[in-house]
Amino acid sequence: GIGAFASNLVLAQINRGENVAVVTPWGMTEGSSTIHGGHCMAWPLDGLGDARRPVSIALDSCDMLYWSARLTGSDEDVVVCHDIFSVPAAISYADLKQSPTIFMKHSYDGFSSREGVATQNSPTDALKHRLTELAVLRSNVTISVSRYLFELMQEHYSVPPGNHSVLHGAGFDKQTVESWAGATGLDECGRHHRIVFAGRLKSNKGWDIALEAVEGLGATNVELVIAGDGPDLPYILAAVERSRHGRKISYVGHLGKQQLCSLYGSASICVCPSREEAFGLAIAEALSLGCCVVAADVGGVGEQIEDGVNGILVLPGSAADLRRALDDLIENPNKIQLLGSAARVRSSKHTWVDVANGLSQVMHSIRRQPAGLADPGRKLSTQEVPSLNGAEVL
Repeated sequence: GIGAFASNLVLAQINRGENVAVVTPWGMTEGSSTIHGGHCMAWPLDGLGDARRPVSIALDSCDMLYWSARLTGSDEDVVVCHDIFSVPAAISYADLKQSPTIFMKHSYDGFSSREGVATQNSPTDALKHRLTELAVLRSNVTISVSRYLFELMQEHYSVPPGNHSVLHGAGFDKQTVESWAGATGLDECGRHHRIVFAGRLKSNKGWDIALEAVEGLGATNVELVIAGDGPDLPYILAAVERSRHGRKISYVGHLGKQQLCSLYGSASICVCPSREEAFGLAIAEALSLGCCVVAADVGGVGEQIEDGVNGILVLPGSAADLRRALDDLIENPNKIQLLGSAARVRSSKHTWVDVANGLSQVMHSIRRQPAGLADPGRKLSTQEVPSLNGAEVL
């Protein structure tokens, strides 16, 4: 799977001169399209059917990935799996090539989002839990994108400490910041009181909390700009329609990286009131552009933001606490500028090159290991071995 985190990491690996082959049924996010430019091989697989049926798509795509992998003639040193639904294909491929495997854990998939415990409340949840368990069992190394996720994985999936590490993501690099955001008023925080929410439009990202907080602000010269896409878009559009008679709220759609940089550059404050966040890539990107970020203190967010130093942390799920933080910042625009400057300086010390270097070190440490169990003494929770459209997983 090539989402935002994985595509940034793959591009950083390519920029290091590594030979990276990409196999994905999902397509690639904007910014990773340059992967097709002769740097590596890619097999984007289409025809996956109805996007509203994730379990069926998972089974079909894994089968397609498996056979796509069998048709390649290359010999990989290491197989890195970024997507939970691609776990069976990655393991099958690694077994076929006798290559060690790294499983990168990016999200809460396989956990109950609110409680941080493994769950099997639906067929999709059960599949995610099963695939996470399978990945941990069969990978040589598991990498989590935050210490918080690292602890959850150790607690609920018994990942051996010696086979588990943490690699934080990063924001935009210095060159990107200078070329895309240099002329957008990045250093003029507080002038317009534009508050930005950018991210997936789902309830777990807390867009409704941002909306409630901004609507209750005492200041009148405030605008909330919402960017992104997702299943809750109809509710966003309804809020925009209602705002014509009150507080100004606008929706600008799903933005590419350059447009997003410009939006962040024109903002006074970026709000990220997520109800859950394994790491928070949108937060890392906003911080790297010198935005003053106000975020809910959930999951791995506190590993990026030191409250009052390079951003503000608020209580999770509390529109009132978010509103108080925003009121304080709007009344003290110098504080916005100081926090934004500190955010940019701190973010510049950790880039995607550093993330790629960290992954490279892990790859070198297991490169000569055989494919197989990270812990040969462990077994799956059930004796049944899953089969995906005839492609044996184990």
